[in-house]
Amino acid sequence: MNSNSNNDKTSAIASFRKEYADNASVLEKINEFETTYLADQTLFWYIQDSFFYRVLNKAFRAQNIDALYVMHTFIRDIRHQLVEQQRRASSSITQVYRGQLISKLELELFKIGELISMNSFFSTTLQRVHAMFLLTEENLEEELTSVLFEININEYSPSMKPFANITEKSAFPDESEVLFMAGSIFRIIDIDLKIGGINVIKLLLCSDDDHNLKKLFEYMSEDVPPECSSLIYGIVLANASKVEQAEKFFQNVLKELPANGPLIATCLSSIRQCT
Repeated sequence: MNSNSNNDKTSAIASFRKEYADNASVLEKINEFETTYLADQTLFWYIQDSFFYRVLNKAFRAQNIDALYVMHTFIRDIRHQLVEQQRRASSSITQVYRGQLISKLELELFKIGELISMNSFFSTTLQRVHAMFLLTEENLEEELTSVLFEININEYSPSMKPFANITEKSAFPDESEVLFMAGSIFRIIDIDLKIGGINVIKLLLCSDDDHNLKKLFEYMSEDVPPECSSLIYGIVLANASKVEQAEKFFQNVLKELPANGPLIATCLSSIRQCT
């Protein structure tokens, strides 16, 4: 790791220790993580039910910009590993499944033809029976319902967010797990309600070259020079009216910029627009 990555790692580990300050056994695991972590082992740590998995997913669920920024080096390492696993794959993946409990109100928001973006890493399985096994209609809270996501990948495109079969790295190889990168985008192609007691939502993985997405990305990139690419996520947040989160992101970037760096003026301007 370079010095910036080492600083990021130190900050992240400090946040892990703060989160589990009263748990001696987890603190031992964090010590092990600190001394043994390598970039090509990130998936090993992620797919365990460990502090790393829980803290990262908690930050994604809450869209905690500060926490996600602290862990961005690890997120980058996971992405690189998914790309590498995908490159080494001996066969293509065409269909995967995910069983999930969601609120009935959330189910009503799904509309055929619309796009949805996953704001965290998205775990699926090659085995429909395994996804179905995780679902139940028994003893469900009244506001919850079972959903089976059937996800099709018609043709792989390099502009898709990476995804890969990570079974060989899993502690549970029978699950045949396929992991999608955070930010993966899908189109809803069909919705079957209450088939055999379970709602089925069929999704299609989209690339960034999808016609509607391309128009959106081109719009968001207007007047953003290439050297400002590190600010894009903050700009996306601002365009989505998440002004406070955008300002936090820009403030975090500003702290990491070298004195007299060329992005300082742009970053300060972005912060002013958020206030």
